[in-house]
Amino acid sequence: MARRFANSTFRSDSTSSYGFPATFEMLSRHTSAIFSIHDIEPIAFFLCERRTRLSKYDALTEFLNRKLADCVPLLFNDIEDEDKIGVQLPKAAREHAAWWANEANAKTRHYQCRAWTEVGWKVESVDFTKVLVVFVRFRN
Repeated sequence: MARRFANSTFRSDSTSSYGFPATFEMLSRHTSAIFSIHDIEPIAFFLCERRTRLSKYDALTEFLNRKLADCVPLLFNDIEDEDKIGVQLPKAAREHAAWWANEANAKTRHYQCRAWTEVGWKVESVDFTKVLVVFVRFRN
């Protein structure tokens, strides 16, 4: 289906050179164009359905989000193993309990804390001798 905006014709089922729907590319070039909600719908759907990786801890977030159990003990090596989770922990994670803190303020949380709190988990305990962290699900 071809549509015309701001002297540009594009096909809504085509994709741009960047892999985005042509509607998105058209809107980024013609921000002054006036359009209806029907023209924005495909973009809104695309942006909602396609989540980009925002944090290097997203793999941990996805791992915990898929777990059915309410308690998940993980060895640091399991977290770093590419075949299991694949998140490289910094040196501080292996040395400082504060790195694993469950920070309460959502605006000031560190990225690693957001990785588990935003999907309903908290760190129950960290054992540096066993190189083990225990996550437990919390209920609001």
